[in-house]
Amino acid sequence: MLALSLLSASCLAVGAAAAAPTAPLDIRANDMATALTELARRTGIELLYDRNLVRGLKARPVRGRLSGEAALSQLLAGSGVGYRRTPDGVIVLFALPKPRPVERAQGDDDGAVAELLVVGRRTQNADIRRTQNDIQPYKVFGQDEIDTAARATIDEFLRVREPANTQAGPLALGGGETRSSIDLRGFGETSTLVLVDGRRMPFVPSTSGDFNQADINGIPPGAVERIEVLTTTAGGIYGPGAVGGVVNIVLRRDYRGAELTAHAGGSDRGDSRQFRVEGRLGFTPDHGDTDVMLFVSHGEADPLQTGRRNYVEGADRLRFANNPEGYALSLPIRNGVSVASLDGNLILDADRGGAALGAAFTFLPLGFSGTSADANALLVANAGKTPADIADDPSGKRGYIATRGHTTSGLANIRHRFGSKVEVYADGVYLRNTGRWVGKSRDRTFLLSADAPGNPFDQDIALSFPMSLLSDETSYSIETNRWSAGGIVELPHGWKASADYTVGRSIYRRETLGADVGILSAVASGQPGPRGEPPLVPFGDWAAVLAALPTYAFPTEDKLYLKGHLVDASVRLSGPLLSLPGGPLTATLLVEDREDRVATSKTTLFSQSLEFPSRVQKVRSGYFELRAPLVADDADNPLLRGLEVQLAVRHDRSIHEGALQILALSEEDDRFSIRHGTTMFTGGARILPTPWLMLRTSLATGERPPTLADFQGANGFMLPGATVQDPRRPGRPLGSEGSWKILMGGSPRIGPAEATSFSVGAVLNPQGRGGPRLSLDYSRTTVSHEPTWFPLTPAELLAAEAQYPDRVIRAPVTEQDRADGFAVGRVIALDKTLINAGRTEVEAVDLQLDWRLPTQDIGDVRVYGALTWEPTYATKGAFGAATINKVGYADGPLEWRGNGGVEWARGPLTIDLNAQYYASYSVTYADPASAGNAEYIRDQGGERVPAQVYVDLSLLRRFTAPLGSGSPRTLEARLSIQNLFDRSPPIVASPANLGFSPYGDPRRRWITASLTARF
Repeated sequence: MLALSLLSASCLAVGAAAAAPTAPLDIRANDMATALTELARRTGIELLYDRNLVRGLKARPVRGRLSGEAALSQLLAGSGVGYRRTPDGVIVLFALPKPRPVERAQGDDDGAVAELLVVGRRTQNADIRRTQNDIQPYKVFGQDEIDTAARATIDEFLRVREPANTQAGPLALGGGETRSSIDLRGFGETSTLVLVDGRRMPFVPSTSGDFNQADINGIPPGAVERIEVLTTTAGGIYGPGAVGGVVNIVLRRDYRGAELTAHAGGSDRGDSRQFRVEGRLGFTPDHGDTDVMLFVSHGEADPLQTGRRNYVEGADRLRFANNPEGYALSLPIRNGVSVASLDGNLILDADRGGAALGAAFTFLPLGFSGTSADANALLVANAGKTPADIADDPSGKRGYIATRGHTTSGLANIRHRFGSKVEVYADGVYLRNTGRWVGKSRDRTFLLSADAPGNPFDQDIALSFPMSLLSDETSYSIETNRWSAGGIVELPHGWKASADYTVGRSIYRRETLGADVGILSAVASGQPGPRGEPPLVPFGDWAAVLAALPTYAFPTEDKLYLKGHLVDASVRLSGPLLSLPGGPLTATLLVEDREDRVATSKTTLFSQSLEFPSRVQKVRSGYFELRAPLVADDADNPLLRGLEVQLAVRHDRSIHEGALQILALSEEDDRFSIRHGTTMFTGGARILPTPWLMLRTSLATGERPPTLADFQGANGFMLPGATVQDPRRPGRPLGSEGSWKILMGGSPRIGPAEATSFSVGAVLNPQGRGGPRLSLDYSRTTVSHEPTWFPLTPAELLAAEAQYPDRVIRAPVTEQDRADGFAVGRVIALDKTLINAGRTEVEAVDLQLDWRLPTQDIGDVRVYGALTWEPTYATKGAFGAATINKVGYADGPLEWRGNGGVEWARGPLTIDLNAQYYASYSVTYADPASAGNAEYIRDQGGERVPAQVYVDLSLLRRFTAPLGSGSPRTLEARLSIQNLFDRSPPIVASPANLGFSPYGDPRRRWITASLTARF
């Protein structure tokens, strides 16, 4: 009903007529290919053509303020080349006069032909080119939009410009990894498939030996041609893993010339900086038969220290004001020896006077030097108080808010044509993403019993104090490379084929260097340490504590080295099957054999050497996709006009192999090998009842493979007691005849989660000509059979044994059992491992606006925006569990999220103003029974974090140099100001947070300048 009402509402609006947008142009007479490239760059139109079509042709000069199509008409005049615009807005060039009908239709529209197979188009995109007017509700971000956003990484760009991406902040906040983590619709990163040029990248191995989402943070935005995003399930096209959606990053390969770009940015306070340099070179050594493109980039970003902003201080003040006792008892490390009672209000020992402090917490200032009586007086005076400032060391002010990051990347592509029918290519992608973090990652709380010599109080206490020598330093490194080689062949009747072979590798490194000390017993006892170190008495002379601390330190080292491998071989075939009234029926077929492997690796944890066992995933796939334009765009019947149908079917057979325990003792330990086959589909249709309205709908299925943790960890807990009755052996409770155990954790029986997506939408003015292009799409995705905890108690499971016979494990029936009248043996185990019984349902509405307003006198204005409303993210555990809607809670997606802006362009100057909106959300978790919810509300002083709005400003100025002068052909200077009004993220007081809402940028106002020179 919601979908129908939205669709009906969207059909009421009609765009007003207006002239096509224009731009000042000065394109010199040149070869046709160069002129077309310049025209597309200047006007933003999308051109599709075979380079053989324009080989040897000369373009006429074009000057004046013209629309893109008007300028194209002038360029092509007299060349024998015509053009038409497809329903997706792409302008296709073709030879005049028109060829035979089937060949003309195939040339006019790619249909279901993989973009890679369009011979002469320099791209490595193995997928069909997707557009915003597609049958599925794709969103496409072009190069200009990516450049205008001026974000350092693709992960950051999608976080602020794609509202269906529910990611709050980068993983690097709080000392996490510097890798990317895209989460469409909130299903988690394992449910969002990330592709580069339509192909899978090597997964990033996880600390559990599993497969994390491919890391794209090493890809600089300047290397990207466009990003295609689909926010519904699409297993029939992309295979397992595409439950929440798909992100396909198409890299720039179609480039000739040289380009250098330098970016430099920093906070307006000067306390954090970053820079990036990029270089690109494209050339042909043999007049177009061979094309070579090289790209390199390197970037570095400074960390932001906690003491440079007031988030932690603000959160501490808020917590103390709203919940002083709860705050103090959590013992945050501040500039003092903080004390909290574990049993009522604090009372000094009798030999210290026995004074009652009247509070459960107090502190002794750092730098204290004096007698016991002086210390007692300060402890009494500071009762009910905490130190005024956070620690001035790496556990406090000098710690990092986010991990410091460096990125290095390299792209290489070479293509060579043999005649007009055969093309071969080799392509390489190298990405390196590193980070370093300094801060406190281990608990620094000491427990002292009431009778401990170092405890001045009459009850058990906990205490904390700054110890800079115990700060941790963690380094991360993710190195990814992918190398492909293949060929493309033109076949008779418009068909094309390609075959390629890909190998890739991802290496994950994590090293933690720190110091740990054997001071627990020393602090508790007030005696010398275990190796004769000086006594540590935090309530005594602080100078003596500082002198003694280094003698307790010994280095600890954690090293993790994981290596993943990808091997992929595929064959594609595309072409027309027959001619239909609206164009050709086209098909793409794919056969693929892929293997992902995490190799056995050695690691060091707490200075102990351990081994992570290998994990293997092998997948063989067969896929085909049909696009059938059944009815022409000018048909008489408006209900069928422009009807196009899509059907994609994919079958995958997979093998998953791994160890049953995360830290197996050897490769010979118990391992699992699971085989699984699945068939998924994606189908849909669109119609054009009028030129200004397109309606579309689609239905798709998909799967999310189990993680390694879903298979692993069937741990047994021995229960010798006799408290559970066995209904099939009356009078013999469990445990009365011997021990039994409960199996918990993962299970080799676990299967994949299954997904179904339905979407329906309307696009007003799909071509965007003469008025605004407005799309409104409703989608509902249901994921069933999710792995979840088995909910029955032992007694309930025994009562339901007939329903779950494989979960009640019994010993064989003995002769004594038979003599006692029992038909079954005694229970030796109850299996409460994971079960495929969970369910999640997500409903969302996506709105997109793009409106170009030509204003002849003041320039061209573009109004744009994207908004996502996600009212439902309902999860349900196994049978009988309550359904919980997580929308608007700390562990769920925001209900509203979007961005919009205005772009003004006149001549060489472009100004863009963009605002991002994040709705209010609760500081609590969605499950009302979650521990800590009441405390979070008390800490915050309320339940809600306010809505947030951040505004970015971007200015671009282009300069053109005379040809042949030896200087750059063009220069582009850009200045971007993110968070123009210097808005601070809201303070979040929960101790589980960083002190601020992760939807905001802790750096506050950020200024970036860049200069691009093209030669």
